[in-house]
Amino acid sequence: MDIEEVVSLPTIASLAPDDALQAIAQLVDFALDQGDLALTTKALDWCDEVESRLTSDSQRIHLDYFRANAWAQRQSTRHADRSAAWAWDQEELQQQVFFLRRARNSAGFDQLPVLRRCQVLTNLANQFDTVGRFIEARMLWSDALTAQPEFWMA
Repeated sequence: MDIEEVVSLPTIASLAPDDALQAIAQLVDFALDQGDLALTTKALDWCDEVESRLTSDSQRIHLDYFRANAWAQRQSTRHADRSAAWAWDQEELQQQVFFLRRARNSAGFDQLPVLRRCQVLTNLANQFDTVGRFIEARMLWSDALTAQPEFWMA
């Protein structure tokens, strides 16, 4: 399905879970590229819509990863306002850490493709670094580099 078809979907209820996850992934990436918060909200709504239909750890981990990325989009938009960037309570950051931790702690995490594991570990490390938890961040970056030594983002 191309991005125009995905964007035009009012719901993902009729899609099989794997197809729904693919649509969410496309929408999150497109929303980020366009800087479109309405599409980010739509993607997060779709995450809620599909969650109860997921049957495997892998599907749930991917959903958590996509959700965290959608929350990162919200965070980057909000932080264009310098005063918001320094706010003590940051829901977007909290949501990212929650979903990335849940993905990392899932029983099926070690069975994911190495690229996805590295993405989850690195994104979680980046958020820990942001909140001053550098030791935990460094451990996660090291885990990503152990899994894939050429993973430059870590």
